[in-house]
Amino acid sequence: MISSEDVVKMKKKKWLTAEEWMKIISEKTYSESLEIELNELQKLKEEGTLTIRVPKESNGKIPFDTITWSKTVRSLKIRHEPRYCMMKLFDSDVQTVRCLRYESEDISKQFLQVYFWVFTYDDYIYSHYVILTNECELPDSSNSNKRRLNTHQIDVLRNDVMPNETIVNAKRVAHERGINVTTKQLLNLNRKDRTADIDPRGPRGDIVKLIESIRAVQTDEEL
Repeated sequence: MISSEDVVKMKKKKWLTAEEWMKIISEKTYSESLEIELNELQKLKEEGTLTIRVPKESNGKIPFDTITWSKTVRSLKIRHEPRYCMMKLFDSDVQTVRCLRYESEDISKQFLQVYFWVFTYDDYIYSHYVILTNECELPDSSNSNKRRLNTHQIDVLRNDVMPNETIVNAKRVAHERGINVTTKQLLNLNRKDRTADIDPRGPRGDIVKLIESIRAVQTDEEL
């Protein structure tokens, strides 16, 4: 349950104003990183707030950080999504995204712990986190959401790694090149492009191909 002290803290918390954002950017009072990972979130837990900048090219519109910011459960009529709004920064209209963390320990009550505000300016994405309660827990590294592939990684996989390779070999080569991709992600990419060789090989592959040939012959005879 949220204590009365936490309720007071929540009332005091607010989204940053345009003036505050411009001051942060001008004075460079933010952390910098290539990605937002658990190390950066640990600083958030220790200090209560975190403002961080990451490159736009290698991060999505809402940078991945293992925290669940949206949740939809149609059977329970739950729809928890970020809110988009415009803000003027340095005479430019900038789209910002306001998020609240969704906790599903008690699915009938949304326990919101963290504010997260993100926007893109020039070639960077700026994110501002605020912890609302003393009970905030970071995602467990062994049970956190999988990081999405960025545009550059997808291009490398499609054009260099996957063509004429089995999924197993493509995964091995990708890991050797520093791309931590899963089998499911490779299969999803191949489903769109059909660049990888997914035919089974070895004795099992020969049996599968034999069965497919027999089925094809039977189909021809029926026709």
